[in-house]
Amino acid sequence: MKKYLIILLCIFLGGSCQRDDICPETTQTTPNLVISFRDIENPSIPKAVTNLNIREENKTDYFYDEPISDTIAIIPLRNNQNFTNYYFTLNSEIVNGSGNPDRNKDQIQFSYATDEIFVSRACSYKTEFYELQGSLISDDETANWIESITIAENNIVDENTVHLFIYH
Repeated sequence: MKKYLIILLCIFLGGSCQRDDICPETTQTTPNLVISFRDIENPSIPKAVTNLNIREENKTDYFYDEPISDTIAIIPLRNNQNFTNYYFTLNSEIVNGSGNPDRNKDQIQFSYATDEIFVSRACSYKTEFYELQGSLISDDETANWIESITIAENNIVDENTVHLFIYH
């Protein structure tokens, strides 16, 4: 009798999951900001960034030590406020987790409006970003390695397009 009860319990619990209880990996979730690094002398040509590190303001951990390529970076924006500040460090001196990572850093403040969109019961909500603006914050102590920035797409609804160009 116990054997049948256990089998029935397993069938009941195993059969209670429905397809929409699992969020497929292919489902579009909150998109990240896609950045392309370009040559200031010839803006149509991508330009590699050497030893790039990116860190959010007021955080000690770097978002990543390696961009997806030497000319493209993808970073998240905060969805619980309407701005995110990042430090972009060129030729970072981090070696095995130590060194002076902020020797050549520039700050960009991103501001935007957000919109939460219901995706599904399993995937919950995603945030899309609108009216993106970026401001290069000047550092009086050293010259900026970032010469200028241009918003290519001010609505961030996917990661299939470049949203921001950084010229250096």
